[in-house]
Amino acid sequence: MSDLERYKFFKSKAVYAFNKGDVEEVLNCIYLASTIAWNKMLSIHHDIWYDNEMEALLFEVGKIISKKKGNINKKQDLNHRYKKAVYIASHLYDTGGHSRVLKEWVGLLSNYFTRQYVYITNVMNESTSAPYIIGKLKESGAIIKEFSWRDTYTKRIEKLRECIKTDSPDVIILFIHPNDVVAVSTLFSFKDAPFVVFFNHADHSFWLGKNIADLFVEFRAEGARISKELRKIADDSLAVIPLTTNIRPKKVKKSTFQIPGTATVSLSVGSFGKVLGDPDLDWFKTIADQLRLSSGHYHLFITTPPPEDVLHKYLPEDKDIRKRFIVTGPLSDLGPAYGIADFFIETFPLAGGAVRTEAMACKLPIVAFHNKKQPMLTSMDTL
Repeated sequence: MSDLERYKFFKSKAVYAFNKGDVEEVLNCIYLASTIAWNKMLSIHHDIWYDNEMEALLFEVGKIISKKKGNINKKQDLNHRYKKAVYIASHLYDTGGHSRVLKEWVGLLSNYFTRQYVYITNVMNESTSAPYIIGKLKESGAIIKEFSWRDTYTKRIEKLRECIKTDSPDVIILFIHPNDVVAVSTLFSFKDAPFVVFFNHADHSFWLGKNIADLFVEFRAEGARISKELRKIADDSLAVIPLTTNIRPKKVKKSTFQIPGTATVSLSVGSFGKVLGDPDLDWFKTIADQLRLSSGHYHLFITTPPPEDVLHKYLPEDKDIRKRFIVTGPLSDLGPAYGIADFFIETFPLAGGAVRTEAMACKLPIVAFHNKKQPMLTSMDTL
């Protein structure tokens, strides 16, 4: 069964479950369908950028769960001086650039809002572990509320609704993954919701949430173009806000990372999935070939590593090269890693926008990758 067929299969199962009245199964099937569309790049290969039919099902699920009770503040004009903000994140990572951008927003807006909340849906059914990011959010005064991944989707929607009703935000800012059925269905459940801002970090891919937001914030002009032309989002609902960072390199001994002081060091940062997924673009082989050219060079890849037996399938067999190919993380503070690096190598086939911004802020030369097969995956045209 092809990826497209699997997507259509789970979508049809969602419709079947809705007709049977099985709300939890509707949410589960839409989660699976949207995860396939997101991870398998159905947007690029099959021009599937959004799905109004699935969002209509989520709207109906929201109505069922809410039982038409508990409306909250009506949408506000953008010129209104907001007082309370709620950020909804699907998950937080110490390594992920998406989480670090959320941290930057909370810090920058801490003097604007009198109260800021961060809700974590854990829609991917694993618990958030990001002590550095969460610590920094709390330093900025944010109140963290995390929903248990062990709860059903339905239960998490109910809890998220109650939090929104209790905290009564003036604006909701979404930092959600493309498959977050909890956040999307919850916002559909309110008759009158606050102003909703959607930070579109997955601008190259399919995502849920087209019909819940009032303003879509893109981090690059290319993302805005895709949303306007391919997602059919109105031009006056789009804004481009380039990425920013306050990270600075920290000078530490290279031995901190088990690297000799005389060695040269290249650095990559990103989720492990960014370097997988294309048989014609072997990131691990490219790094290994570089290490083979110079016995005094080390490569440091900061990520959330998979289990050791899985990682060893990707690392080179040569023991010397493997020793100099260091995969570690996640790190609470990337400053030391940027501090010891001589240059930065992008991940591919997927590059990251936040890490490129950080590398530039740390004045590192960047070895960029141009994805000729799928140019929009690496074209950071506003950075």
